[in-house]
Amino acid sequence: MSDSHPFANLLVSPRAGKPRIAGSTWITLFGEGPRQLEALLETSSEFIDRAKLAYGSALLAKPAVLKTITGMLRERGIEPYPGGTILEMAIRLGQVPAFYDWAQEMGFTGIEICDGVVEMTREERSGYIRMGVERGLNVTTVVQEAIRKPVIEIVPLNDRIARAKADFEAGATQAHFIYQAMARGETPADVVGPLKFEQVKRVIAEIGSERMVCEALSADDQLKYLRVFGPDISLGHIDPRTVVQLEAQRRRLGYETFWSAVWGRPHWS
Repeated sequence: MSDSHPFANLLVSPRAGKPRIAGSTWITLFGEGPRQLEALLETSSEFIDRAKLAYGSALLAKPAVLKTITGMLRERGIEPYPGGTILEMAIRLGQVPAFYDWAQEMGFTGIEICDGVVEMTREERSGYIRMGVERGLNVTTVVQEAIRKPVIEIVPLNDRIARAKADFEAGATQAHFIYQAMARGETPADVVGPLKFEQVKRVIAEIGSERMVCEALSADDQLKYLRVFGPDISLGHIDPRTVVQLEAQRRRLGYETFWSAVWGRPHWS
């Protein structure tokens, strides 16, 4: 905050600079162009650590535009990576090396390994991780609570923890835990359920908070995580429109987190 007004510096608590692992913020982009991205980066770039170009949007962008976008992100210290479903598509087509070639040519410096659609053995998953690491890419993985292939099945917590540990042994740096029956309240019966904080605490105890990234699609989800785990919890799938709001809450500048700092207990709105 060296460019801030002295009054702001009195109130804004410091945060670790980039590159950072703990307390990282991963945003999701859905096809924003360079001008839209520039407006976002002007106000938020120092608060963003990774940016996923999701839902195949990277495949629909013209190569020159995509290279501009990934270059803009890299220049601001933000790691761009394509959504993991693209790798799954490449696996289905037998074109995995071509996927890695494309990702690097387009300027991505990270990739995501997930198996939300295709079947993937443990050996195959580790192999894809190592392939990315060998190419100098930062590899992160997705560990899902619910698998839909084709019937919905809840993966036991011990299995999810073991999967993340095996991912790290293969060279992945962080695991993005997706709690379909958690933050979004989605269960196999699509019934709204509570946040499973005890499970998150168990995962953190097993793999470390710096290696776990939690999905927080809404500002309310973000605040719930911060209330329980503090400002250094890493959050993913962040809507770009909420980045500054999230950073403010991390630094206890929002009403709810300031209230908690004053009164010593969570503010439940």
